[in-house]
Amino acid sequence: MSIRDNHNRYIPEPGFHQNFFQQLGFEKASDSDTEALFPEGINEDLLIKRGIQILDSIFDELLNGLENEMHLIPFSGGLDSRLIIAAIRERVPEKNIQTVTFGSPGSFDYEIPKQISKKLNLNSNFINCLNLDFSLENLIKASLNGGR
Repeated sequence: MSIRDNHNRYIPEPGFHQNFFQQLGFEKASDSDTEALFPEGINEDLLIKRGIQILDSIFDELLNGLENEMHLIPFSGGLDSRLIIAAIRERVPEKNIQTVTFGSPGSFDYEIPKQISKKLNLNSNFINCLNLDFSLENLIKASLNGGR
């Protein structure tokens, strides 16, 4: 079950992930539960296949009906943001995907997204944090002006 805000954006309801995994057959696993879920035994290939099925199910649920909406994705050098971008690209037209990277040129969290964005021709914005003024005075002003 999904909840939408007043802009029709998806908001997971409390307990969504726990309920979702229980629907897939995952609860607090005992040895007999593990044998029931994996009667042929557990191996790396099987775990990878099951993990892909779970991720696909989650992204299908999260993006259902939102394919024509704009998706803004924070993009770092980490594997999690790369996985999220890959999953969304499989379900959403590229024109509806925008990435944003915050960091310092030369750092992995800035350069890896830059290389991937160029290779995949992603619509990406890069914000060089070295050019931002994080003085106490400006932080107070921003907090008083709603982040501006």
